[in-house]
Amino acid sequence: MVIIVGLFILTLLAIGKKQGFYSIISLFINIILLIGALNIYVLYNRVSLLAISNIAVVIFTIVSLLLVSGKQEKTYVSIISTLLGTFLSLLFSLHL
Repeated sequence: MVIIVGLFILTLLAIGKKQGFYSIISLFINIILLIGALNIYVLYNRVSLLAISNIAVVIFTIVSLLLVSGKQEKTYVSIISTLLGTFLSLLFSLHL
């Protein structure tokens, strides 16, 4: 397993260069945020998992896209369209 992860990271760095490096950082930040979100859910019984997940999705999307694409107009458009698509699909799934 460690060898596969190492090969993945090396390949990402070799092919992606700077963006690959930022993708790895984004992955680790998202893992930490996910662990934090799950800890909040476990520690506080009255908190909705759906609410925590929604907040986590927003943070994951913003952090990942800004790290990989930088502060550009098309990055902000990507963030908005990704979040709109995600929450519209969630809305449709809840009403079916």
